[in-house]
Amino acid sequence: FGGAVNITSGLSTTGAVLNLQTNEPSVVANNVLGRINFQAPLDTGADSDLVGASIHALATATFSDTVNATDLIFSTGASETATEEMRITSAGNVGIGTSDINWTGLGIDHHVLSVGNPSAGMGMLELSGKRTSTAELGRLVYGNDTTRVAEIVAKRTDANNSADLLFKTMNAGSLGTRLTIADDGNVGIGETSPDELLHIKSSTASKPVIKLESTNADANGSGLIFLKNTTGEADNDVMGAIRFKGNNDAAEETEFATIYARSSDVSDGSEDGKIHFRTIKAGTLDDALLLSSGNAEFPQANALISGSATSTGSFGQTNV
Repeated sequence: FGGAVNITSGLSTTGAVLNLQTNEPSVVANNVLGRINFQAPLDTGADSDLVGASIHALATATFSDTVNATDLIFSTGASETATEEMRITSAGNVGIGTSDINWTGLGIDHHVLSVGNPSAGMGMLELSGKRTSTAELGRLVYGNDTTRVAEIVAKRTDANNSADLLFKTMNAGSLGTRLTIADDGNVGIGETSPDELLHIKSSTASKPVIKLESTNADANGSGLIFLKNTTGEADNDVMGAIRFKGNNDAAEETEFATIYARSSDVSDGSEDGKIHFRTIKAGTLDDALLLSSGNAEFPQANALISGSATSTGSFGQTNV
């Protein structure tokens, strides 16, 4: 028959009901309880004669007085009989493109969404919006009961093909952006508009602090490496720098001191290196101390060297 099938009911709060019931009196795992097939009229074609889509209920255990575990399976076809594309398990977990849901073995109190590709491709979860100005495109929200406690947000920036990624967490009831990956790849921690590859910012006293902790029981601790890795190494290349900056009383960002290292000689087998310690004096930043190839140099005229007595002798005070 063609057309529509109408199912109506009288005055009832439950509404109309369509029951699909198997005649099998002893239901066991993998028995189909009922199926709805979607199919075009038969013709002379091949694929067009096949079931294009289907919804069926599948028992996943032997039914008893206390068990009626059932999965709901959604199937679709392209040029073949409809095959499984999505499954809602009896536990409420959802699989898209995979029937192997909750394969990591999360506890029974978890609801899981698994996205897979059975044809050796990849699984993908896509959140898509449409914005023509700066605004959020998609949001992944984590909640505790009815309270939103964390988010991952994609936000359109200054062009339709540019976006920032924001990571938000809630602290004492306040949801804030803790980490930002900007559209240019810069990362901000406590900074939503990072202007360097890594930009860390805090308004708390004595913060931010970077902590490197080693729990290894051997004699070696943590390390910080500055590596200049090029094919055009040359004498006096700067290997890395630590810059100490603040504002002067005109609210101008000012570099007050610097530590940086140079490769004064890159010849294989006779390499030499130099570390510069610079400080600002009367508005000019210049070298105050150089450690060069094992020697200490004081490049400033009338440099004052002061110290105290040690167990090996007296240091006192010297003008250079």
